Amino acid sequence: MTDLAMDYLGLDALLSADELAWRDTVRAFVGDRIRPNIKDWYEKPCFRSRSPPRWVGSACSART
Repeated sequence: MTDLAMDYLGLDALLSADELAWRDTVRAFVGDRIRPNIKDWYEKPCFRSRSPPRWVGSACSART
């Protein structure tokens, strides 16, 4: 666990190994794809298309 996501309530103990793996996958995705861009997206709020980027589908289907 990183300093950005402390488990203060002990909720990790309630999750199965598969659920923890899913959570870690989502955290990695957000860290790689969302966090580096969030400032620019906030400062220049524009959407280039109506459909989500291709990497959204690939990230979601990787854990199904």
